Amino acid sequence: MTNYTPNKKIEKPVYNEYATNPTGWSGPINTDWDIIDSALGGVLPLSAVGAVGTVNLSITQTQSLIINITGAMTGNAVYTLPLNSAATGIVGGNWIVYNNTSGAFTVTFTPVAGGGTSVAIAQGTRSLIYSDGTNIAAVTSAAGTSGQVIYNSANILTGSSNLTFNGTTLTANAATVTNTLAANAITSTTNITAGGTITATGNITAFSDRSLKRDIQTIEHALDLVGKMRGVTFEMINTGQQGIGVVAQEVQEVVPQVVQDNNGVLSVAYGNLVGVLIEAVKELKARIEAMESK
Repeated sequence: MTNYTPNKKIEKPVYNEYATNPTGWSGPINTDWDIIDSALGGVLPLSAVGAVGTVNLSITQTQSLIINITGAMTGNAVYTLPLNSAATGIVGGNWIVYNNTSGAFTVTFTPVAGGGTSVAIAQGTRSLIYSDGTNIAAVTSAAGTSGQVIYNSANILTGSSNLTFNGTTLTANAATVTNTLAANAITSTTNITAGGTITATGNITAFSDRSLKRDIQTIEHALDLVGKMRGVTFEMINTGQQGIGVVAQEVQEVVPQVVQDNNGVLSVAYGNLVGVLIEAVKELKARIEAMESK
């Protein structure tokens, strides 16, 4: 009676059976070697053309190490891993899956019996997936957690809660950003928000070129504007750090141009208040000079 391995159905020689087998054991054994060779580097080509919905793979197809999916997709495709030879769960193993398809559709590998986890293979990528007999997962998911940026740490892929990206916002917490760019510049076309202190060994400047501006007007009644603002000392609620400055809501009522709303939290462009202070000093100087001339 012929026996097979419980997972990928490799035929096992039975004692003395070679005597009644017309070809001896050369046939089954050579077939087994072909299966082993395929498991070590064989390629299973799969065409995604017309593969819409569920595509059931056979045990023979899962014996290959590499699964190469090609073609123009016309719908989402779900490839199911079959039950193992012993029918105790889905076939187990590791596979390198290359999603080399085109078309805006998805490729997913799932257990044929259901109940376990599935894994989606992004278009244009090669993914290492594995099956434990119940679940299918991508090996690459082991590095970091959701949202963390993956980086090379001593040749090991890992992630850190200090550096995260959600597809829109890149957040760095308790991290030092070092600029080694040849152009000596870090450029952003959007806002940059920092939760701590920004320290620079050089000057911090903002574009103020005349060619970038229009409708330039001298600030009037600057001394009255200064008189309506209040300088305060305070303590930060989150850190307890003592500070000195202004209250954004109060400044917004007087000089709204220097206040920005960041998702409901106001900030003040302190440097831009210099223009108000310059004109206020000039107005005060003019008043003093007028008094002295009498």
